[in-house]
Amino acid sequence: MQNHIKNIINKWDPIDLLDCCPDDEYSGEISKIEKIIQGGETDIDNLAKNIWDIFTENFSSDVFEKDLNECKIIAKNLLNIK
Repeated sequence: MQNHIKNIINKWDPIDLLDCCPDDEYSGEISKIEKIIQGGETDIDNLAKNIWDIFTENFSSDVFEKDLNECKIIAKNLLNIK
């Protein structure tokens, strides 16, 4: 599952880091998202809020400028891999 999550998050590249950083740049965030999904989260809105919280906490809202609607699209993609 982690590889699928990594592929989705890296393709999204929410901070635009992967042009100049290694492809494991989001590994901490990916691990947190994986734990949430493995914990049984199946609600798209809740997962989107968790994704937004994780990236805002780790990168601040000045750096992570995505909104909840964009996180909702990612959440839908992630839940389709289950």
